[in-house]
Amino acid sequence: MCVLVYPRMNAYARLVLARLDWLSLALPTAVFACSLFFLLRRYGGCCCAPPRPDPGACTGRVGALFVFPVKSCAGVRVEEAEVTPSGLRAASNSLNADRAWAIVRRLGAEAAREAEEKFSKFSKFSAAGKGKALYEPITIRSHPRMVFVQPSFGAGGDDGWELRLSVPGGGTIEAPLLGAGGGSAAKEAVLRCVVWNSMCQGRDQGDDVAAFLTAYLESKQPLRLVHMGEEMLRPLCSDVKY
Repeated sequence: MCVLVYPRMNAYARLVLARLDWLSLALPTAVFACSLFFLLRRYGGCCCAPPRPDPGACTGRVGALFVFPVKSCAGVRVEEAEVTPSGLRAASNSLNADRAWAIVRRLGAEAAREAEEKFSKFSKFSAAGKGKALYEPITIRSHPRMVFVQPSFGAGGDDGWELRLSVPGGGTIEAPLLGAGGGSAAKEAVLRCVVWNSMCQGRDQGDDVAAFLTAYLESKQPLRLVHMGEEMLRPLCSDVKY
């Protein structure tokens, strides 16, 4: 009836029906094609899937190797390095370990009390040294001049020094490795340090290097340099963040 009375509507109706017919075919086809593509992509056999690398093929090259002996200070380029539980270590120098040294400052009374409460349940260092001072490493966030402190290493011969720290302007200090077989004992042999969510120990490296770093970094608070030997590996617990 409508077709005879309204010829223009007849044309519109045919156009709508034609589009509906096209959609009724296109939609299931598109769904099937997408499902097939993802199945083949996941389980292999699709020409669009990225090629799987050959286990023997070279997928990249190491342009240079650096270790950072002192946390947040400049790096030292090495030709080869050994991967150890505590980080990279240069094959040419057993002491040239990644972040084996850190510059630390003493925690305030309130921060130290909170740290003691937090670590008392699982840290042997907390229980053994309860009541003694606690320290934390400083970084370039609070002391940006740390990036200009350039470590280097000596041969460890008769002169007795192992680590040399140089700063812009020609300032240099040789820091002998103190304690645990590395020379004479430091004035404060072992310091308890809080590193992120864990507590560990570091051997204090003496007053001379401490004064040198405090002056160069223009710190209002006295700083100390500590070394963490392999016998002082940082203990981790289940809620350690970094």
